[in-house]
Amino acid sequence: MIKLRDVTRRLQGAGLLVPEVLSLGRSGSDEIGFLRVGKAHVLDTWRQIREAFGVTGLWPFVIASADANAILLREERVIAHSPDETLRHAVAFPIESWFAGRRRALVSDFDPQAGAWTAEAKSVPRGPLLPVTEDAKGDTCVALVPVCKPWQTFAFLPIASTPNYCDELDPVVHTAIWKYWDERWGVEPFYGAYNVVELVPRSWPRSREQLLALAWEHYSYCPDVLNEAILSHEDRSTWHLEDLAFWLGETRAWGFWWD
Repeated sequence: MIKLRDVTRRLQGAGLLVPEVLSLGRSGSDEIGFLRVGKAHVLDTWRQIREAFGVTGLWPFVIASADANAILLREERVIAHSPDETLRHAVAFPIESWFAGRRRALVSDFDPQAGAWTAEAKSVPRGPLLPVTEDAKGDTCVALVPVCKPWQTFAFLPIASTPNYCDELDPVVHTAIWKYWDERWGVEPFYGAYNVVELVPRSWPRSREQLLALAWEHYSYCPDVLNEAILSHEDRSTWHLEDLAFWLGETRAWGFWWD
């Protein structure tokens, strides 16, 4: 059982000078602390706490302030969730079979078009992390999640509502996907809001085959990455999987938005 004073002691024990630790709410038996941080300092704060994770056991997860106070109490399914139960089911979840089934369903429903590789694929430059630096107003919250590994964050903060996809995506599936990508690409949770998630990979696929396979996984996880054409601000009515695959080889962070 983690209490707020334990969170503060862990940060101080790692030599971190941070503002007052506030309470975001309870997740299971643990109290989740958070820091209010000005937008200009979000990235530095996240990096400092991330570097101390091995000592503190607290993973930093950025949340827009508007979401913070109600994030754990907003929906009945969030109130009812148990982090330990979610983690247990996520570890045993057949994620590769789930991806295969989602791919079959998406081909049947949407049949994403094939495109050219680099000749037509549009690259999005590696820019600064992230939506929070563009959308958040005033201070931003950095949640301090008591986990053993970063991918476990979603089990404690099941923040993405994923409207229109709730039947396919629940906290167990989200957590299982983050675990799967962590094992392959060292993915780290960075930012979350009502229907937005941003993850930071520490390695990238390099071959065309790997990138296309990853593009299918992203599309299976969040069809709106193509269906809503959020890969670029350019006016283009149809995006191809090759566009997404090429982008995945270029971008610093993986963004997901469920419309």
